[in-house]
Amino acid sequence: GPAVIGGAAVQINVLINTNFASYLADGSISWLNYAFRLMQFPIGVFGVAIASATAPQLAKLVTENKIDNLKSTLRDSLSMALFLCIPSALGLIFLAQPIMALIYERGHFTSFDTLQASLALQAYASGLVFYSLIKIYQPAFLAFNDAKTPMMVSLISIALNAALNALFVFVLHFDHWGLSLGTSCVAFWNFWWLALLLRKKCAKVWTKDLIINFFKIIVTSLLAVGLAYVSYRWLLEHWLAKNILAKLSFVFIPILIAGLTYLFFTSLMGITETKTLLRALQKKIKK
Repeated sequence: GPAVIGGAAVQINVLINTNFASYLADGSISWLNYAFRLMQFPIGVFGVAIASATAPQLAKLVTENKIDNLKSTLRDSLSMALFLCIPSALGLIFLAQPIMALIYERGHFTSFDTLQASLALQAYASGLVFYSLIKIYQPAFLAFNDAKTPMMVSLISIALNAALNALFVFVLHFDHWGLSLGTSCVAFWNFWWLALLLRKKCAKVWTKDLIINFFKIIVTSLLAVGLAYVSYRWLLEHWLAKNILAKLSFVFIPILIAGLTYLFFTSLMGITETKTLLRALQKKIKK
């Protein structure tokens, strides 16, 4: 039904990309598929998980007519998604090559394939935040018994994706990464419209506090991922053996540095999600 179409737009857009990729260089389809496979991990872990946890709450609050509570629940979910997805997106953009090399580079998958698939991953990752926010916005419409709005926005976004693909491939002659970039642009457009249309149902969700939080998260993420990238470049220059241990180190040492830096500076800046996350981890460990 409409809810399924509303939720499947990103997958349909990825299928359309595959279709257009067949007009491009050999390997384009594989590069895009490998890149999107990696993208599904953070979307699933963060976007879908947060949305699944929030959806029943939102529906309950609408039936009880507690719209203010609904807005604060939605705000908390959006804030947590930003907290998790912004550093993840930047991490995938800056560390695309070592991540691709670690997971895929063996046998027929050469260092050239790693480079090309990394470009596709970087373009997809630039839309990661929006893919995840869409996943949170859609259940909010369903809570108001409105499956039609997200479905219409999704259908238009699918048409827009196909149009951008045609423009990028046949007119501007971009390589395969243009297709994933188009999908990220469309994800932003999709999110923007859902956010605007939800305002008509429950007024403003993006308060000053949420926007300030958003900028704090961007600054700390850039700092953390910047340090991770510097450490990756340093390891690349000083680690001469190119074995599996090197590949593991090129990914996990920078990610560890980024994670610790991010948690330190977000707690220093008073971003509440850090405490929430650490508390959740403590509970998991105690179990």
